[in-house]
Amino acid sequence: MDVTLRDFSIRTSTSTVAAGTVAFNIDNRGPATHEFVVVRTDLPHDRLPAAADGLSVDEDALTGVGEISEVDIWKSYTLQLRLAPGTYVFFCNLEGHYLGGMSGTLVVSDDA
Repeated sequence: MDVTLRDFSIRTSTSTVAAGTVAFNIDNRGPATHEFVVVRTDLPHDRLPAAADGLSVDEDALTGVGEISEVDIWKSYTLQLRLAPGTYVFFCNLEGHYLGGMSGTLVVSDDA
């Protein structure tokens, strides 16, 4: 699954994948360092719980699956995760980035 990070935007090549090992091929197009966090949740991607700072997501209140904490500018990374069927949300959790729209939903099914 291809993932492109830009300020206040995460674009993906698909929104549905089959259960099993999923490779997120992440490309940061800048202009800043980003994070790529994946959690399992039934919450809408734009309704995750806020942290005390009001600028980021409270990751402790969610079921974390995996992340790359620093996706450097103009670099590419691969994050491989074994995902069971369900709904997942991915986002950048740097201050203000999630609030600016850096999130999305991935549905993992038995027959994608």
